[in-house]
Amino acid sequence: MAAFAPLAILVVLGAGWGFGVSLVKFATANGIPPFGYLFWMTLGAGAVAFTICVVRRDLPRCTPRHLRYYLLVGAIRLAGANVVFYTAIQHIPVGVMSVILGTSPIFTYALSMTLRLERFFAARLIGIGCGLAGMVLFIAPRGSLPDPAMAGWTAFAVLAPLLYAVANITIEKLRPAEGNSITFSVGMLWAAALVILPVALATGQFHPIWHGVGRPETALLVHMLINGLAFFGLFELIRLAGPTYASQLTYIVTLTGVFFGIVMFDESHSIWVWAATAMVLGGVALVNRRPAR
Repeated sequence: MAAFAPLAILVVLGAGWGFGVSLVKFATANGIPPFGYLFWMTLGAGAVAFTICVVRRDLPRCTPRHLRYYLLVGAIRLAGANVVFYTAIQHIPVGVMSVILGTSPIFTYALSMTLRLERFFAARLIGIGCGLAGMVLFIAPRGSLPDPAMAGWTAFAVLAPLLYAVANITIEKLRPAEGNSITFSVGMLWAAALVILPVALATGQFHPIWHGVGRPETALLVHMLINGLAFFGLFELIRLAGPTYASQLTYIVTLTGVFFGIVMFDESHSIWVWAATAMVLGGVALVNRRPAR
């Protein structure tokens, strides 16, 4: 049974993150503003992750170096990228947003190669080209998106995986020696909540969740739980099967995100969107390939 544990974690974790895209769409379309949603999500998910740390007796470090790390990565990945994500999802289909978020590995490799952190590999370069071609297929053809006005929001949404890629490189280059994925996640989530709170208050987007828990608030609470547990699941998946196996999460998240968009929002996609999805997934597959030793 233990042999099936990595596969089970992979499917459940990927489906959870894919479902999360629909939860954001539902909650922000029904009264919770993006900044307010992001504040509660990062605060609550951090609390779930911190509870896991307490149970494991492995608490986050609070040295100046660790605090700077939490604040920098939390501001880029969990605050900056998710502000783009939560804003754009109100204007474009869930399926399109899920595929766009799936391009993060492509942008990560492109930036790493530009900064000479990764060596040139022809197949992975072709993967970058496939991913970029997929983005063009979303925007350029007439009739690709349900409404031509969505093209601008789709282009804006691409900033989210680009910021994820910047954060991925930052996570790797500045990672302190002491700590692990779950303890780092707590610090990053709470640092992001600290960054986003004054922005939510200043823009009038703070959401007083205690005034009542309706369906949008329930979606938010479910998303908190998913994200809080997801970092622990990712940590365990890497421990059991390694980072290469865990990289397959991108495919599960993308495909389940498209699936939940169809089921929950009755989305239907043009042939251009399906072609773009195939191009992006093919590009991710090529970028995830490692050169032979």
